[in-house]
Amino acid sequence: MSNTKLCPYCGEEILAEAKKCKHCKEWLEDNVSSPDIRDIIENYINTTPIKTQFITTKSDITSELLNESKIAPKEGEIPLLLCYKKHLMYDLKTRILITDKRIYFKALPDTFLIGLTCNFAKKIEGNFEIHGLNYLEIAKHDHAFGTAYVGHQLKINNEVVGLVRMGTELEYDEEAIKFLNGLFNTLADKGIIRNRVRQY
Repeated sequence: MSNTKLCPYCGEEILAEAKKCKHCKEWLEDNVSSPDIRDIIENYINTTPIKTQFITTKSDITSELLNESKIAPKEGEIPLLLCYKKHLMYDLKTRILITDKRIYFKALPDTFLIGLTCNFAKKIEGNFEIHGLNYLEIAKHDHAFGTAYVGHQLKINNEVVGLVRMGTELEYDEEAIKFLNGLFNTLADKGIIRNRVRQY
């Protein structure tokens, strides 16, 4: 029995058990099982100190907290990480929720005038399956008019989907950004996401 096969995308020879072609970088499986992603994320959470109150993880993400944050996963998914903390003054209603399958977000448009319109701007909402993403990053600080902090760019598949506020204080929470980008790099190192964060 041969221990190699031909990649269905580029035709090059690869190992029979390969999940990703080393030549063309295409994924050869449609999905990695949910427990694989869950184990990677839970291990990262368990071994990496969380130095911020802006991130809530695992069993501390209650149904009440999800209802309060107004962001909810699909049926059967397990919430593992939520970027949200209630604050009366600095809640622009941007959120990130990571489950064992997807990343969910509510973001603000990344525009020059968003600093003036953030309180009533329509949120950009969406979700992506984590497995097979090309890229995932908390990227650059907003370039909005004025000096008040609005948020950081959330980049998914090398495109900015919008601005997500990192923290609830006047300034952003650097530790939250480090924790998230560290998680995204860990997922890349394990082959779940295709590319590591470039600026981390």
